Amino acid sequence: MNRFEKGFVIFYFVYGLVYIPCFILFMPQYDYFILPFHFFGMAIGIPMLIIVFRDIYKRTFPNPNTKVTWTILMLLFWPSILVYLYKYGFRPRQQCPTQADHQTTGGC
Repeated sequence: MNRFEKGFVIFYFVYGLVYIPCFILFMPQYDYFILPFHFFGMAIGIPMLIIVFRDIYKRTFPNPNTKVTWTILMLLFWPSILVYLYKYGFRPRQQCPTQADHQTTGGC
């Protein structure tokens, strides 16, 4: 992930940590007030998922089935995104050292 993507993902989780207590406290009295914040949270959640899925498919893993495994985990069990980000997401991706490696391995 580049710096902007890391910042966006961190912003999303900080927003969620602030929003959830406010939602629980204010929802019974001010449901019309909290609705725009709910839609904003959903709207920034979609690009966040795109960023994470893009990172999965650009990253090299020792096992070729790992990309599929992480994708299925994220689709079925959404909190697994926290494990992925901790384990892989905020670490730099390995780059192909030469063009020949890219051609012989089928990509990095």
